[in-house]
Amino acid sequence: MRFQAIRNPLKRRQWEEFIETAHWKLREQDLDLKFRTVKSDGSYAQASTVMPAVYFTFAQDFAKKWVELELKPRIIDGERKPQEELYAFLRENLRDRILSVPQRLTWNDEETTSASKEMVGDDLKIKVYLNDIDESQWIEAMIRLAKQFLPFLNRFQAQVQ
Repeated sequence: MRFQAIRNPLKRRQWEEFIETAHWKLREQDLDLKFRTVKSDGSYAQASTVMPAVYFTFAQDFAKKWVELELKPRIIDGERKPQEELYAFLRENLRDRILSVPQRLTWNDEETTSASKEMVGDDLKIKVYLNDIDESQWIEAMIRLAKQFLPFLNRFQAQVQ
């Protein structure tokens, strides 16, 4: 893990402890997500999935915390291609389901401000914003998000192979 990139030693230690706890709790649920990438400012930690350019993310800013599934563009034949087909598949299969996530899921195309749409670019994101900043609830939200989405990621990958 690249915690050394975080300059603030207190923030670095907080992330180290948090990710260690998150990995332990995820393993308890038979979820094999390894958060190996941490942004140098400490604003997020990402875990790759079985699919290229698809990540589960713990993210935070000064006011809130959230978990998200991020679909980054793939490079195909030298060209950046948003993963719209995967996003549509997930949306079709999960949009109207009552998820076991107590907070509301926010889909990329539900973003209300033009500024938030411009910032996203080709990235497609499904987010769960937390009302409480409690770290155990942050981990629990990730567990619930992963349990809901991983089977559909696996199903989509099997269909395209």
